[in-house]
Amino acid sequence: AQVGNGQPSAPGLPSMPGVPALPGLNNLATRNALLGLAKSSAGTAGAATTTTTTTVPDSVRRLAVAAAAKYGVDPALVLSVIQNESGFDPNSVSTTGAQGLMQLMPDTAKALGVSNPLDPAQNIDAGVHYLSEQLQAFHGDVRLALAAYNAGPGAVRRFGGVPPYPETQRYVQNVVAGQAQYRNLPLTVTPRASTTPAPRFQRLPANAAAPT
Repeated sequence: AQVGNGQPSAPGLPSMPGVPALPGLNNLATRNALLGLAKSSAGTAGAATTTTTTTVPDSVRRLAVAAAAKYGVDPALVLSVIQNESGFDPNSVSTTGAQGLMQLMPDTAKALGVSNPLDPAQNIDAGVHYLSEQLQAFHGDVRLALAAYNAGPGAVRRFGGVPPYPETQRYVQNVVAGQAQYRNLPLTVTPRASTTPAPRFQRLPANAAAPT
């Protein structure tokens, strides 16, 4: 099934309590066009199938941890999303136009105030912001929030759970598995070593009078 480009052929999942249907927004393509905030999953790096964590560039780790703290999101979840979306490539651009580390669609980036989606700081801040919105919308359910990040919140509400799109289901599984692995890594931001030289003190002669 193509996300936002037609009706999925797979049957819907059972409805889930706490996730109401939204009449009038059953057509995901219409919802995407209206809101410009859903990220199309077709052809993005979200189709990654590996759940093995990779070496995280220090600059990305720092930005991810800072944004996670700012928006109240698990930093391990943020890093797993970045890995599955772009493989930590800040210049990644999908065939559908999603850009940067967290694969922001142009309308999403614009709505979140991003001027340069390929700038790691802007991309991560906006991506984590959007992810936090999905976590709030789906009452902290990580699987539903990830499905919304990948296929759009309208699809999640429409099916009452993770949409039956094979790519979205793989994406959710992979990110959740990666989150568990990243939790084993040190994800705190340590202060950088100061580059300011230590002040030099003049050694006084042994018979020098003490200052008054």
